[in-house]
Amino acid sequence: MYLISIVVFKPDILLLNKVISRFKSNSFYLSVFDNSDQIDCKNIVQKYNHNYISSKKNIGFGAGHKII
Repeated sequence: MYLISIVVFKPDILLLNKVISRFKSNSFYLSVFDNSDQIDCKNIVQKYNHNYISSKKNIGFGAGHKII
């Protein structure tokens, strides 16, 4: 199994949907760290049963990976 993490800040929702939809296999565990707390982003991530984590503010790319 592969662990993949993505940090986003106000992402293009259509592009995010396209990227996340590619990770449907059980071989991937995907976590999306959202530095902007967008409801559309949360809905897309959860639609594909991936892990969504929000920092509720822009804390930067490096810190975004350390939210957990």
